[in-house]
Amino acid sequence: MTLQPQPDGGTPPARRPGDGDQHVEHEQLDLVDLLDEDPPSLKERFWAFHEANPLVYQVLVRLAREWVVRTGRRKIGIAALFERARWEIALQTTETPRWNNSYRAAYARLILKQEADLADLFDLRRSAADEWLSEVDDAA
Repeated sequence: MTLQPQPDGGTPPARRPGDGDQHVEHEQLDLVDLLDEDPPSLKERFWAFHEANPLVYQVLVRLAREWVVRTGRRKIGIAALFERARWEIALQTTETPRWNNSYRAAYARLILKQEADLADLFDLRRSAADEWLSEVDDAA
């Protein structure tokens, strides 16, 4: 293929695979199949993540306790702990999990429910996690 000069004296842009008369195969998605499958709920995704990544909960709890001891304060936002835990875990491991910010509310409630010494650490807003974490046994 040769590039032909343009009327303005410039050169046309290079062709990419798939341009013009070349045929490119693409996998067709069956939309009916996609619509029939219910995506996992936030609850299901959270529990799967939590079970696959126990270090996340452990680091969040350690950081929360460290906050209380070092600052003497009994309040902190879960977002601050979440971002700090992300940073620490990324430095400790080569396989950093993909964290969803939607898990923050669930982790805050799980910590409050399971860690008696941290039971008043977070001020909470209403969340869908309130309902499904009420099912968690305090001793879990």
